[in-house]
Amino acid sequence: MSNIDFSQAVTAEAKAAAARAKLIEEAAKIRWEVQSGGVTLSDGLAVRSDQAARTAFTETINALRAGLAKEPVPWKFDTGWRDLTLADLQNIAGAISRHTTRCFAAERTVQEAITDLPDVEVADFDVSAAFQTALAGQ
Repeated sequence: MSNIDFSQAVTAEAKAAAARAKLIEEAAKIRWEVQSGGVTLSDGLAVRSDQAARTAFTETINALRAGLAKEPVPWKFDTGWRDLTLADLQNIAGAISRHTTRCFAAERTVQEAITDLPDVEVADFDVSAAFQTALAGQ
């Protein structure tokens, strides 16, 4: 008789489930990094898109709308200063919002792909490549 306790054995299904959970966490991390990594506007201006930037744009838009600030608003970007109108700020906020939405949609697409993977393919799944493909398709 064996002294091996098979109740402690990790099944192939359990290993795949744990690996799948790590892939889903990785997809969320990649989404957050891309989402917070900034956007480039159609005129080539690079704009931060982290939480602090999103809050600052929203607060300034609200202040202009409420008459608490006046146009143009001076704004410092990595490339230097610009004077922004309400329309400029709304354009930037819209671009950031669309970027954020695309990032979440890409993460969901990747998470669904991970969930649908056969167990034997989980170990070889490239989350980064899948995220970039999904983002490009948004």
